[in-house]
Amino acid sequence: MKRYLSIGLNYAKTPYSLLDCEMDAMAIQQVAIQAGYSGAALFKCSVSEFISQINDIRDNARHNDTTLISFSGHGTQWDGGEEKDRMEEGLCFWNGNGIEVMQDNDFRALINTIPGTVYVFLDSCFSGGMARSLRGRPKLSGSWSGRFIQFESGFRMADCGSETTPRLLLTNRQYYLLACSESEVSWSTGTGGLFTKTFLEKYQTAKSRTIKNIMTITRKACHPDQTPIWEIFGGAASKKIF
Repeated sequence: MKRYLSIGLNYAKTPYSLLDCEMDAMAIQQVAIQAGYSGAALFKCSVSEFISQINDIRDNARHNDTTLISFSGHGTQWDGGEEKDRMEEGLCFWNGNGIEVMQDNDFRALINTIPGTVYVFLDSCFSGGMARSLRGRPKLSGSWSGRFIQFESGFRMADCGSETTPRLLLTNRQYYLLACSESEVSWSTGTGGLFTKTFLEKYQTAKSRTIKNIMTITRKACHPDQTPIWEIFGGAASKKIF
């Protein structure tokens, strides 16, 4: 069984509004369906809804199943972490009324509960921190905007401790495909995330569609604006996603 969950958050009518994250979600959805995946695209998603969706996938997945999870939206970063850069990273979910932040550790712990092969496709600022560098470069085009929200005290920090399992299933094969390095900005072009657009374009035209090849040429094409990276746990770079 192949399942996908594609999330694109435009944060419409807010100071954090982006134009094209929903486009990213629909583009990933289209390619996933063509490859035989079934699932849903969400354009509004709270942390609790995301956890519910992942738990449903977890409960129905088997060790020979494949799951694709994509997130296109804002990332945030704040001081006080125990990592080398003393910063913490998180994904900014949107419940329709306010920002809810899921910390990177909680996100990874949730993904760790899904049996089988799991692809995680993140197009957000600081996405490199999700897998555990560079500071964001000045934007090269006035029509682009960074997928970054300065962390604010009014954001709801989700407490996921009771809902996630901090263990890696021995049968898991995890592939993190990340828009940029830790502490680096991911760019929104207005017609799609630079990473998502480039990845899908290269996927369609490449002779070899292995993760290593697509991510390598995507990284070159995104230079110098951002630096896509990939992390693989238990799998091989010769794997194909679609």
